Amino acid sequence: ATADGLPAVIVDARTGGGAGLRGVEHPAFSVQMEAPGALAAPEGAMAGGGGLDGGGGRTLATYCHFHLGSDARLAPAIVAAARRGQRVVSLLPSATEMVAAVLGEAGAAARIVGVSEHCDWPAAVVAGKRVVTRSAVATRAGRSGAEVDAAVSAAREAGVGAAHTVDVAWLAAARPALVLTQDTCAACDAAEGSVHAALRAAGLGPERALTLRPVTVAGVLGSVRRLGAALGEEAATT
Repeated sequence: ATADGLPAVIVDARTGGGAGLRGVEHPAFSVQMEAPGALAAPEGAMAGGGGLDGGGGRTLATYCHFHLGSDARLAPAIVAAARRGQRVVSLLPSATEMVAAVLGEAGAAARIVGVSEHCDWPAAVVAGKRVVTRSAVATRAGRSGAEVDAAVSAAREAGVGAAHTVDVAWLAAARPALVLTQDTCAACDAAEGSVHAALRAAGLGPERALTLRPVTVAGVLGSVRRLGAALGEEAATT
């Protein structure tokens, strides 16, 4: 970082450590490393006229050093805190309901920004959310499972590559941090492969996808725990 063309950090000639920030008038706080002879250095600061009294000061820098080895609980706590701010897209109804179970309906409504066309519960969570995936064939209107399967097979024979389309342009603009998907039923909702391909096409990456595949009661409980960890709310699922 620079300030007026010069290095923003002032280096102490004796220790080689940071001794402040160039142009800073009011340090926000000081940090002293756990080392012999370490100096207390201003880390976050306000620079410019007025500063702390509200007279037009501007933030030059705010940062802090973490000694992650000082407490084994610190790193997991930082990761969990970051995950609590992530925006979520849920592309299967069961995952939407799991998010609501972990966060509560109000919390889920605040975090979920996109859903699949099949997500319809809880109503307060999905209301007004962006529909990110749609069926390439008609799967509603009272059709039986056999009729849906036949329609999907016919669509594939006609050249349709996937049973569901994913809104790549919206993903690229919204940039969700977590996308919930599945790989147990390609005809039921957007499957893992299609979601991974869409994330790559959106300039994101498949690592943003979390695939849930519960087929037993134990698997459902395990998926809830995995989801809780991904949301930064692991304690709520134990």
